[in-house]
Amino acid sequence: MASPLRTFVGLELSAATKAAVSRLIERLQSSNANVRWTAPENLHITLKFLGDVQMTSVAAICRAVTAAATPVAPFRVSLGGAGAFPDINRPRVLWLGVKGGSDSLIALHARVEQELAQLSFPFEARKFTPHITLGRVRGPSAELTPQLEKNADFPAEETLVNEVVVYSSELTSDGPHYSPLGRAKLVGE
Repeated sequence: MASPLRTFVGLELSAATKAAVSRLIERLQSSNANVRWTAPENLHITLKFLGDVQMTSVAAICRAVTAAATPVAPFRVSLGGAGAFPDINRPRVLWLGVKGGSDSLIALHARVEQELAQLSFPFEARKFTPHITLGRVRGPSAELTPQLEKNADFPAEETLVNEVVVYSSELTSDGPHYSPLGRAKLVGE
């Protein structure tokens, strides 16, 4: 039996958006905080983390994501504003927020959740907060707060959302490596 795949559903970002987000990461790195930064090629918006799934389930997952995505018309989201979960005074996860287009993104997320629930993936208990993860804090982080405050209005970029991707995530000593398992175009039927 094949090993399970660590899997999630997400949105790719344009090269221009990744470049803008990378500039923000460079600014935040000046704090010298102990953070595991997201590699530029791994920047994305997660719609749903599925965890470990069997390879035999991937086709059904891709079909469910396609069913969720196809009726949705492509849309744009604008990104901007650095922040942290749970908050900037106790940062654990550093993020870039979604400013415009969040209603469309939240509706797409709800469709993906609904379709995947039919495959026994539970609904997320937390409210969906669309964001791009910039890094995960590993140690003392007081020096990050002023950097986050300074970049609270960071204007990143606008990006077109025209497909949803099912990814596998392989954890390595160099960080995660993401590979697309399937793509579902937004068509707007």
